[in-house]
This record gives sequence, C-alpha cells and structure tokens, in this order.
Amino acid sequence: MPKLHDPGIVSETFTPDNLVISGVKTLSGVILTGQGVLARGTILGRRTDNEKFMIVASANPSGADTGNAILAEEVDTTSGDVTAPVYVMGEFNSDACAVGAGTTVNGEIENLRSKGILLKDAVNAA
Repeated sequence: MPKLHDPGIVSETFTPDNLVISGVKTLSGVILTGQGVLARGTILGRRTDNEKFMIVASANPSGADTGNAILAEEVDTTSGDVTAPVYVMGEFNSDACAVGAGTTVNGEIENLRSKGILLKDAVNAA
C-alpha cells in the first residue's frame, strides 16, 4: 500500500461547502462563454436556442431566465464554452446557491422543484 511520503502520492484537504443535502444526479452540460467565473452552486437556466447553460437571470434569453440545473463545480467561462457537471436532481441547501441579476434563489424554488431539484434551508452541523 502506498504511503503519503511515496513519490507521486499527494494529500489534499476536503472542505465541505454544505451545498448538497442528498440524492443528487449529475449530467454533463455546456456552460456558455462570456459569464466569467461561476461558483459551484450557481443556479443555471438552459437556453432554448442552443441548449447551453447560463446563470439564471431575469433578462436572459428564453429558457435561461428560469432555473433548470445547479452547477456542480466552479468554472471559468471567460475565454470559451466549458463542459462541466451540473446537478439535475437532488436536495440542496438554498443558502449555498447563487443566481444572477433580477432573480432570487427563493424565486427559483418552484421552477427547480418541477425538475426534481429541491432547495431547502439546511442547518450547518459545524
């Protein structure tokens, strides 16, 4: 069995972010370019014209103005589209989620619920 001091063995520290509560399902999705860095937990809308995901915001094109998925990891879309995992089902801590301008996390609860994504107030065990 390899030991931590063996060449090529790396140790990392896991710091939970309290986003996921339970029962998640992920798919691969294309995140549209030009949105900068999007954090894990960003609520995404899916454009109907090109099927790419954007941070949900009220002024977005059709489909991207309502929640459809939650970003599973931080991505940088500054210089191009990014393929990344997105949560399409599960229970999530609403306090760990983010949305764009003109939208609130609470305003997306019903949109996401119809897609199998439940947002809840979670109690931090720390």
